Amino acid sequence: MTEFASHDLDIALTTYANWYQKKYNGQWPAEMCFRRELTFERGSKFMRVVSVDYSTSGSQASRSAYAFIALHDFQEPGKCQFRRGDILKPASWKAPAKNFPRGNVLRPATYVTHSVYGL
Repeated sequence: MTEFASHDLDIALTTYANWYQKKYNGQWPAEMCFRRELTFERGSKFMRVVSVDYSTSGSQASRSAYAFIALHDFQEPGKCQFRRGDILKPASWKAPAKNFPRGNVLRPATYVTHSVYGL
């Protein structure tokens, strides 16, 4: 198993957000009436990736859970084993779908198939 320093996850999250922003900007023309950004909210086991939409006036229009990222290795009873950096689809605003990871932020090649609409 490869050990990663704590700052590696921060760098990977920045890379993930930049990748998403580039993909999103390529999807929509600049003159569209809204823009979207990703923010991160840290929890005890997971980091929630929040998609924030803004209108052209700059006011915040909506927030939704885009993904969850495992902060450390662990195994849920009766579920998959998760590694640090695993990207999980949201089941709700507060919880990830714990059936299987959709990629890993520490390995960019694993999330290139993600869409701006979701995992």
